[in-house]
Amino acid sequence: MIKLLPALIQAAIYRNQREMTSVSTQLLAATEDTHPRVHEQLKRLLRTQNTGVPLKEPPQNLANIGMPTISLADVVLEDHLAAEVQELVLEQQRRAELQAFSLEPRHKVLLEGAEGNGKTMLAEALAHALDLLFIQVKFSGLLSSYMGETGKKLDEIFEYAASQPCVLFIDEFDTIATQRGSNANDVGEAQRVTNQLLISLNKLPSHTVFIAATNKLGAIDKAARRRFDSEMSLGKPTQALREKLASKELSPTLTPGSDLSKWVAPVAALELGNLDALVKLCRRIRRDQALYQGAGIQSIISRAQAPLLPA
Repeated sequence: MIKLLPALIQAAIYRNQREMTSVSTQLLAATEDTHPRVHEQLKRLLRTQNTGVPLKEPPQNLANIGMPTISLADVVLEDHLAAEVQELVLEQQRRAELQAFSLEPRHKVLLEGAEGNGKTMLAEALAHALDLLFIQVKFSGLLSSYMGETGKKLDEIFEYAASQPCVLFIDEFDTIATQRGSNANDVGEAQRVTNQLLISLNKLPSHTVFIAATNKLGAIDKAARRRFDSEMSLGKPTQALREKLASKELSPTLTPGSDLSKWVAPVAALELGNLDALVKLCRRIRRDQALYQGAGIQSIISRAQAPLLPA
């Protein structure tokens, strides 16, 4: 395996895709018996090697690109959503069985729900579960005031994502998939961006998992919404979900030598704005336990229960 590394690096430097595939295949064979976990990772990475799509250069200033660090174990979901997420992962992993039935795995997912309920975390966790590159689009680089520029950048990021197995994530999707004809003052640029988006979505191969997130579902163009093969709603957290998250955040594994389990029910009973607020509250409780032996926990919860005063 070590003898293969120089050839692999050389192929990467000169962007020789054929040589990279050849060396990678040799590595796949060499790791099968001695390094089974690495073998499985290589197999997943190479599963689309015969797509014939040349690897593109990473787009400049359009996205944050890297391997995901958040896993599905870090994300708390309602049971039915957790089951649907596992189905999506399974479909990607067993694509050959689907293709035998003239089917492709679902790979275009629309997440909707209020801010702070974990849409971005879920997107990254899906990338982690699939062991794929995570590409998160940066709006500061994507949106442009110049005519036609946003559409060109959108095309560039989709072409890059289509050239390899990855998860492409766009938050605030409603800003680029605006309902056409909804604004009488629109000079046509928003409509052109939506049209370009529809073309890009139609061309996207199934080895690229596209995840879009929005908290304004009604603002999305109907044709764009039809392009998705799965929709998930991360709505207002139920008490059961709040209890599950509070139990995780106040777990003994995070509070060595302390038992904060008695605070799980009081925290879960609070109807906070979103899951992010609940996580922050639990971490204040853990911080108080660490620094003051929990003397201020009751006060922290009481203040969280009090209605916010008008500004």
